[in-house]
Amino acid sequence: MIPSIWRPSKLAKPQSRCLIYFLCGNPGRIEYYTDFLDALRALLDRTEDRTAFDVFGRNLLGFSHDGGPWLLEAQIAMAAGDVEARAKTYDRVVLTGHSIGAYIAAEVIHRFSSSCRPPSTPPRLYGILLFPTIACLARSRSGRRIQQLRRVPGFTSLAPSVGRALARLLPLCWLVERCMGFSTRAAVVTASWLRSPGGLAQTLALGLSELDTVREMRWGDELWSFSVPSPPPPPPPPPLPLSSSSSSSSSSSPPPSSATSSSTRFFLLYGKSDGWVADDVRDAFILGCQERERKGGGRVVVEVDGGRLPHAFCTTEHNSWLVAKTVHGWIRHIERDSSTCTFGK
Repeated sequence: MIPSIWRPSKLAKPQSRCLIYFLCGNPGRIEYYTDFLDALRALLDRTEDRTAFDVFGRNLLGFSHDGGPWLLEAQIAMAAGDVEARAKTYDRVVLTGHSIGAYIAAEVIHRFSSSCRPPSTPPRLYGILLFPTIACLARSRSGRRIQQLRRVPGFTSLAPSVGRALARLLPLCWLVERCMGFSTRAAVVTASWLRSPGGLAQTLALGLSELDTVREMRWGDELWSFSVPSPPPPPPPPPLPLSSSSSSSSSSSPPPSSATSSSTRFFLLYGKSDGWVADDVRDAFILGCQERERKGGGRVVVEVDGGRLPHAFCTTEHNSWLVAKTVHGWIRHIERDSSTCTFGK
């Protein structure tokens, strides 16, 4: 088991630096995303020009022999502290999260944007949310099943130990690879997680915490809709020199404009039929984004996959590459976007 993945840029003498900080879904094992992060690194290497993009991801709490079980609020606090510590040497930070990692990413951005921080030059903060479970998790198909199971007497206390015992007896790698279509790498990670001392207990505890926490949309227009100041007008020309043949002349200019311009802060990728995201919840969010943009709020880029990609995209090399390609395109969009919001107010 590895606790983190670090794929730094090799660009020499960059003009700026950007950190792509990845947040896992549940189970929070970063090894599931090795193919995805390696593919993203390879795509970035082809297009890096002036900005160096460093890629980092780590296990969620409880998946690295660090005690637990840890609930959702603890995961958010961990991520916020780690992002703040690592962001100090970067001009931009792109928080990229999968599933519940998308919720964590959005909440971290919300907390930094709404907190009072000392004057500084903070990095610009963006969010890329993949198959995001950001609202009404219990209304999804999988969420309803878990809610039914948790009402079974003894389920939450016995399921982890029973599951681990079965995992030790079964040829897990072969079963997961053959029956579920996982790549060999993902099958090995799955077997390691299921057989680990606290893996199932941590996954279940975090999952139940997600169901209790991820209810109605937590954030309003202060997160999804925003504007940034337009560039200030050029300074007025200097006054004309005085002469005997001309009267005094000076140029006056209006006060600096307070106009603002919209910018893209969030990019979301949804599945067409995702067991962890209710279709009506997804569609309502998209309609809200469209209405907000019509009113002049910031643009949120939302893509709904045509049906190729499952929620657990990270379990095959091909799907990992497809998602990496989409994320890479959005990162290039961010790089071209010169008017953005900042890391904190």
